[in-house]
Amino acid sequence: MAYQNKLKVLLAQSAYSLVELLMAIAIFGVLTTILFTGFIATRDGKPQQAQRIQAAVLHQESIEALRIVREQAWDNIANN
Repeated sequence: MAYQNKLKVLLAQSAYSLVELLMAIAIFGVLTTILFTGFIATRDGKPQQAQRIQAAVLHQESIEALRIVREQAWDNIANN
């Protein structure tokens, strides 16, 4: 009888160990996926950042050009 109780306790402990192992593997898998996704997003974001900066500069230049034309009362625009 005592052996049966010890066997049940040992099986229960091994079942808990298996569950803990599976949980650790799942958590590790989720964390590595998150880290790799973050690294890829960071790497892909640098060229987009350069394009955004270039677009902002071009936008600012066009605003300045229109402001100059407006201040000159549209006299530099040719009429056909």
